[in-house]
Amino acid sequence: MRQTNIFDFLIESFTDNISNIEDTRKQRTNLVYSLKDIILSAFSVFYFQNKSCLSFQRDIDTRKGISNAQTMFGISDIPSDNHIRNMLDKITPNSFKKVYEIILDKLRDIGILDKFYFKDDYMLVALDGTHYHSSKNISCKCCQSKTNSDTGEVHYYHSVITPTIVHPDIKKVIPLMQEFISNNDGKDKQDCEVNASKRWLDSFNNPTNKKLIILGDDLYSREPMIKKVLDKSHSYIFVAKPTSHKYLYEQIEMIKNLNTIDTKIISKMINGKKQIFTYKSHLQISK
Repeated sequence: MRQTNIFDFLIESFTDNISNIEDTRKQRTNLVYSLKDIILSAFSVFYFQNKSCLSFQRDIDTRKGISNAQTMFGISDIPSDNHIRNMLDKITPNSFKKVYEIILDKLRDIGILDKFYFKDDYMLVALDGTHYHSSKNISCKCCQSKTNSDTGEVHYYHSVITPTIVHPDIKKVIPLMQEFISNNDGKDKQDCEVNASKRWLDSFNNPTNKKLIILGDDLYSREPMIKKVLDKSHSYIFVAKPTSHKYLYEQIEMIKNLNTIDTKIISKMINGKKQIFTYKSHLQISK
């Protein structure tokens, strides 16, 4: 399938999904901008990766009567930036989950997902968190927060887990539905990256018969997260730093002294260096 057809399929799937999203505006008649135009306008900004995209498209529309927003995305009228923000704030992220599932199914059906299979039987899924809002003044009930122990100043932020299908030989990745880290459950304890990742594991619908290998940094290499991954019949590769896994590294040092550790020499040169790995099975992460 050609790239243009994939893009057309994406926009078609996106548009069909928008028709299932409830328009919460009280006035349903004589609206200047449809919900479709509002959501697709926001999407176009990220597609072009230009925050001034919409103002540029409006200028083209004014001068020439047609713009890329119309021809590529099927947008009839381009709303203002503020109007887009106000409307999107009322729409839950899960409203778009179906789009991710449809696109992933399509990538499987046309053979693109096959290229990401690892060792024939696996898919590598990298988990990582990122901030997308940070402020000392603006906050909401869903914000996470950190308090400076010296000054008492509170820092508010929003963050999200961004799972992606990756492959060591492919520079591109396939993004999956995100899981937002949000304090909206009424609990005093803040939500966190690990708990959000557990929720993602529960919600992910794997469209293939491949097992997942979950990749993560040192934050994930704790027993509760590992148990969750294994309960889902997945495998994992997590970073474990000496500073946070002292007991694990004590065992490794003891095994080294006894000369019972296994060593694997990789002949492939990476950045001009030969990679040497040591490994041992059945070690305890903690006492």
